[in-house]
Amino acid sequence: MASLAILVMHFGRWDNDNCYVDYTIEGVIFKESSSYKELYNVIAMQLGVDTNVIKLKIEYKVKESKMPMLIYNDMGVRVYIMLKKVANDFNKYPICISKMDNSSNIT
Repeated sequence: MASLAILVMHFGRWDNDNCYVDYTIEGVIFKESSSYKELYNVIAMQLGVDTNVIKLKIEYKVKESKMPMLIYNDMGVRVYIMLKKVANDFNKYPICISKMDNSSNIT
């Protein structure tokens, strides 16, 4: 199966205008058939995050003025993959990663 390259902006913050700011950039490649768990693990490994201590919140924006969309399950990953395939642009729909301690609830 094919793979996708995605831009990952991480450990920044969302400002009052719903813009992700003060971040660091990485690139990752994952299979189009990836599950949420596989995507999560690829990102965590690339960022060097110990998932026993830190939870990752995975989001992206479809439109600049809108709230970010949260990826938290397999359906969210499939929707994201469909958007990325149609856009066919590495810079379009970057994933924004926030870290939380393991006691935080993501959804």
